[in-house]
Amino acid sequence: MLVNHPIASVVTNGSDLDNRLKTLFDGLRVPQSVQEIKGYMPPDITDYCCLLENDVIISALKIEAFRNTATPAGAPLDHVRLNMRVRLEPMEYDFVNEPFRHD
Repeated sequence: MLVNHPIASVVTNGSDLDNRLKTLFDGLRVPQSVQEIKGYMPPDITDYCCLLENDVIISALKIEAFRNTATPAGAPLDHVRLNMRVRLEPMEYDFVNEPFRHD
């Protein structure tokens, strides 16, 4: 997480960290209703990909915060750039998702 404020204030600056993470996780999961994506997806697109079926299956999380030295000019203090590394593990294994097997 590249932040636009002092590193030590990652939890207290802007909004609290748990709200930031909840917003991120909500954005990665399958929408629960059309209202969640209304205005963000063109009406003619009916298929889209999501990283998570449901955000309750997230099993681990590690956050490292660094100062963003390339913050755009005029960006507010709560501006954040997020680089994510994700490890996918299917809920059930079969031949289709064999490449995701981590034995």
